[in-house]
Amino acid sequence: ERRGERERERESNRKSRNWFKDRRAESESAGGRECGMSAKGKGKAPAGEGKKSGKKSGVGEYNKSEVYSTACEVREAIIREDEYGKPSFVEYTIESESSYPHFEGKSYVVRRRYNDFVWLFDQLSDEIFLDKGPIPVGPLPELPDTESFIGWFTGERFTPQFIEDRRKNLQVWLQKAANHDVCSTSQALLSFLKEEDIKPTIQYYASQ
Repeated sequence: ERRGERERERESNRKSRNWFKDRRAESESAGGRECGMSAKGKGKAPAGEGKKSGKKSGVGEYNKSEVYSTACEVREAIIREDEYGKPSFVEYTIESESSYPHFEGKSYVVRRRYNDFVWLFDQLSDEIFLDKGPIPVGPLPELPDTESFIGWFTGERFTPQFIEDRRKNLQVWLQKAANHDVCSTSQALLSFLKEEDIKPTIQYYASQ
């Protein structure tokens, strides 16, 4: 009798596994038809604050049921000097990767200074203000504070502690901006994360 119960239990488990396999296969097949992409094109989203999106970019098609996200890392701060050998500004290395179609499955490494972040913040804030989506979205958090007025003359912004604190705070800010409902598909954000030289892009937006 016990042997019969074990046989029936194994048969029930086998049927359950087959059922889930069939449903998974049907779901993946339906998802591929809806998206119009191969399995290779789906990819796994990197760690981050993912969201579902039904928008389209100028590069790739978005699947409404897909979850997209962007991961950014701000690291390796370098102090740049002026022609007299005095500290002038700090550059940060930014590495990013994303499952959004307009990233084309690539990762990027660029260098940016704090003023570049200020430009990006202003540009994205304008885009949020002008957004006419059906659901209102919140603003971006403020950028980390600059040095104090006295610190501007004492060189506070070039101390290791200040640079490290700013680096950490810039990474938190950029991660939130890159996964914001409006900003995540912004061309300005993509240029910031992708273009080796951001100056032509800044000049272009200033001329519009």
